[in-house]
Amino acid sequence: MIKPYYIAIASLLFFGCQKIEVVRITKVFTEEAEVNSSSVSIDGVVVDVSDAGVSKYGHCWSTKSNPTVDDFKTVFDSATVGTYYTSTLTNLQFNTTYYVRSYTQTEDEIVYGENQTFIIDNYSYFELIANSLTILGENEINIEGVINGAQSLTLQDHGICYKLDSIPTINDEVYSMGNLSQNISLNSSFNNLLQERHYKFRLFAQLDSNTTLYSNVLSAYITDLHVSTHNNYITADSVIFSGAIDSLGVLDVTDHGHCWSYLTSNPTINNERISLGQTITDGVYLSSTTNLNNLSNITVYYRAYAIKESEIVYGEIKSFDL
Repeated sequence: MIKPYYIAIASLLFFGCQKIEVVRITKVFTEEAEVNSSSVSIDGVVVDVSDAGVSKYGHCWSTKSNPTVDDFKTVFDSATVGTYYTSTLTNLQFNTTYYVRSYTQTEDEIVYGENQTFIIDNYSYFELIANSLTILGENEINIEGVINGAQSLTLQDHGICYKLDSIPTINDEVYSMGNLSQNISLNSSFNNLLQERHYKFRLFAQLDSNTTLYSNVLSAYITDLHVSTHNNYITADSVIFSGAIDSLGVLDVTDHGHCWSYLTSNPTINNERISLGQTITDGVYLSSTTNLNNLSNITVYYRAYAIKESEIVYGEIKSFDL
């Protein structure tokens, strides 16, 4: 009878001579996310690779724990043992907790690393600057500015808000440009504005329903052409009319001067006209005529005028007796 321990020793010797098969498995490691302003990046390492290899790898992220490749993801090709990689994450929302993890993928298998979490809850790095405001016409202005800091973060909305006489918010007039996920330079025009009203403009960036950032304020006041008629005086050989362009407005003044008549109390440039031509200067100007020298017992009506493009602007009507 063979003793049991001899059988055990024989079995040990037999199986000890057999080759032990080592099966390699794919393993991936997820490092902590780095939130640099609103740019979020994360590293991963392919620690080991099975015989099937790795056809794709990267990171996947979501607002739910244990994100999968069906969520947001980055994709790289053909990893080997020790492959170290970095993903920049996109489509992120402000003040929201995200879960991210590394993955590797073959036709038959997806391997995930451990979860890491992060949140973008600081907006001090954002920069909104309204650089310049240019008056383009009697009812139109242009604004240039920049919004920096979006990067991985997607803004819910951005654009320009404006209001008459006071500082605007997104509850006032808004030119919305929608979502934004990159730094941007703005160049926008506004028309149908009223002349000689104080408008205030500023850029805005809406991070979420509770957080909106604003730029500095730019103001616009579009002046109109204004003309006034002053008193005349008579010299020994002529009549001197006085007037003024009180404000030039934004359009070129193609002509200015005085018109007068003793046949009508409402003189226009179709009556007697003294033209001084175009000007780029406001202030008082004088016109003179000798056409009244030999007249008496009449009332002369006169007024200053100026022309911007096709529009004639008159001063008030004055009169004097000869």
